[in-house]
Amino acid sequence: MANHDRIDVGEWVDRRFAELAPPDDWRANTEHALIRLREKDRARKSRTVTITALAASILLTVIAALPTTRHAAERLWVGSRIVNIGQVFA
Repeated sequence: MANHDRIDVGEWVDRRFAELAPPDDWRANTEHALIRLREKDRARKSRTVTITALAASILLTVIAALPTTRHAAERLWVGSRIVNIGQVFA
């Protein structure tokens, strides 16, 4: 390779970083940034609650659809009711 094809890496990096630098009069808008951060946090919490509720409802539907669990629930329900109550003598 000829010398004129070589790139001065240090100069190239400096130029690239200069392109990324913000203008001198630029100031960060912290209030706007804080509002956006809170909106993202609120959306994340809402999404978490929705996913949890959806997962719980799917799990309960699957459990209710299984014959064994239906039978166990029926036995629990029948066992919890008081049947054959007789007269109590004092």
